[in-house]
Amino acid sequence: LRRLYLSEPHVLIAETKHGIGLVYRMINNIEQALNFLMDALEQYQAILPDDHSAVANILHDIADCFFQKGHTDRALHNYQLALQMKEKH
Repeated sequence: LRRLYLSEPHVLIAETKHGIGLVYRMINNIEQALNFLMDALEQYQAILPDDHSAVANILHDIADCFFQKGHTDRALHNYQLALQMKEKH
């Protein structure tokens, strides 16, 4: 519905995709979660400052997904990026 009124990228579309990704993660559909979270991240990065808290939060959520999949190197990388952003604020 938001696509009818908002053009991409838009923060509300990114927030909605972020939320959908979190739901997929909660039901252990990690691939779908990552698809939505990565799409939301791209949109956030297109419209928000690089160190915005929303970018840090989604990087943390992406790291959680990689951790659940057993991709610890990718998880650690994303956790470190999120931490660096959070420490700036």
